[in-house]
Amino acid sequence: DIRTATVVIKAGTASQSIAVVQKSKAPDSIAFATGTDVSPVVSAKSDTLSVSFTASTSWTAAVEGNNDWCIVTPSSGSSGSNTVVIAVKDNPLSESRSVSVVLQAGTASETITIKQQAKEPDYITLAEGTELNHQA
Repeated sequence: DIRTATVVIKAGTASQSIAVVQKSKAPDSIAFATGTDVSPVVSAKSDTLSVSFTASTSWTAAVEGNNDWCIVTPSSGSSGSNTVVIAVKDNPLSESRSVSVVLQAGTASETITIKQQAKEPDYITLAEGTELNHQA
């Protein structure tokens, strides 16, 4: 939206009008670097991801929920070009897990959802010809 006003200056019988035009503020925004995967899949091992973006205003980054296996740093910054590092710990579970990291810049919000694969199952390899006996 554009706002306009007219300012009238008077001195005695003389007057001068000045038109004032004010453009609206650009909307808050977060733009990821070209090629950024906002839904990455990582292995069960600990890993780090770097995510670059441009923010139009100061911003925050937060891990959603009670997910202490994921850490994002830094957790805030100023407008311009920025990079956050998202670190995930080893997944000890036999099933995959997911977490969301939310970037917030003013009224703009973007989410990165990371899926971490399940840990490999534990197993034993037996030599050929080995017999297993089980007694109850």
